[in-house]
Amino acid sequence: MGRVNYSFTSRLREEVSRIRRELWELLGEDERGALERLESMWISRSHVAESLSNPYLLGSLLLLAILDIEARLRRVEEELAKLELE
Repeated sequence: MGRVNYSFTSRLREEVSRIRRELWELLGEDERGALERLESMWISRSHVAESLSNPYLLGSLLLLAILDIEARLRRVEEELAKLELE
């Protein structure tokens, strides 16, 4: 029997779906928006990610940090847009 090799993009899409299933209900509205933006970026940049190894624990911690930063950045951008309109 031969070994089956799955494409990186397929594995990435499966992992992104798994992350969404595990985190979605635990996230606030800002963080959900951040996760959606990250998912889009991950898929579009899969060619870059393909060359990296990602230990699960460190990857999970990094993901949580990115979600927090993205949510905070979104709030700052919205506040800045309001100030620019005044």
